[in-house]
Amino acid sequence: QFGTLTGLEGLQPGRHVEVKPFGILGAQKRAGDEETDVTDDLGLDVKWSITPGLTADLTLNTDFAQVEADNVQINLTRFSLFYPEKRDFFLERSELFQFGNSRETEVFFSRRIGLDNDIIGGGRLTGQAGPFSIGFLSLQTKDNPDSDIPGANNTVLRLRGDVGERATVGGIITNYQNSETFNRAAGMDLRYRFFTSSSFGAWFSNTWTDDGDPSPNAAGYVGLQLRNDRFSVATDYTNIGKNFDPAIGFVRRKDMVRYGGTAAWTPRFEKSTWARQASFRVIGNYIEGQDGEKQSDEAILYPSLTFQNGNNILVGLTHKWERLVEPWEIRPGVVIPAGDYPFNYAGVQFRTNDSKEFSARGTTHKGEYWNGDWFQYGGGVTW
Repeated sequence: QFGTLTGLEGLQPGRHVEVKPFGILGAQKRAGDEETDVTDDLGLDVKWSITPGLTADLTLNTDFAQVEADNVQINLTRFSLFYPEKRDFFLERSELFQFGNSRETEVFFSRRIGLDNDIIGGGRLTGQAGPFSIGFLSLQTKDNPDSDIPGANNTVLRLRGDVGERATVGGIITNYQNSETFNRAAGMDLRYRFFTSSSFGAWFSNTWTDDGDPSPNAAGYVGLQLRNDRFSVATDYTNIGKNFDPAIGFVRRKDMVRYGGTAAWTPRFEKSTWARQASFRVIGNYIEGQDGEKQSDEAILYPSLTFQNGNNILVGLTHKWERLVEPWEIRPGVVIPAGDYPFNYAGVQFRTNDSKEFSARGTTHKGEYWNGDWFQYGGGVTW
């Protein structure tokens, strides 16, 4: 239905340059104080399209005043919570820098930069050059006299190249260095896609610090997923060293060896007038420490049903086993003693079709939790 364009020859793409200066000015005087607190700040962001595929960003006194607040989370585990990045400077082309297991073991996690020290400035280069994806970032932070944390250089280089049509091989290098210490990480990863939706992935990384701790500083992962429209089977192996600690990364759980597996059956009901698709998913994990001692295990069953009207209901049945080698304060004044804890709980979750004018969602969980009971409920409506 479209005509053919002809005569478009010798076209040169423009060198797009974007300059964004900013300024903040404010004053505040508290009752009883003699002096007025004055805020004044200036900064600059520059974006330059070097080639159609490569973009350079330069920043000076980076401004994050307009970033939305984090969602409130309640931590009922003994591991760190994950708060996603929300600053525009880091979100743009952030997928180029991804390395590791998302939200669990990430060699580079941009939230570490500028968390305790303000950013003086730096630059970034992102994009494509032939078969290669390039991500380079280097930012300098200033000294924080309040917390006595010196400013540091934060640098990451991420390269990923296409090998054939369905495989990628890449690597990453990170460096955190200030006047007192340094922390460096390096790693390589591989991903291969085959059949229709199946894949194989692996990565390995190591960290180095100035203290030269001989404890295991490495981490790695191998995973295989076989999948089609009706069935999927996956298995994975993760090994996180006791001392694996990339300074500008995120490691939720160290000192572990995890064996995991997933199986799912997702039949469709082509002739049904009310049911569209069911899903029966089983997840299992077994975790031990680097010393070979069992730390945790879990088994989860997730049956769900999607109706022809777009509504969905899911039931979760979970068994867990956890070992505490020392007491753990789950909240101020509430201590769970050391010991072995098997516990079970069940949950139900529903969600109506969110493409409708009105939609709703809800969830509830009930069962054992450590040495107590757990009852959770929540939900929401949307117009």
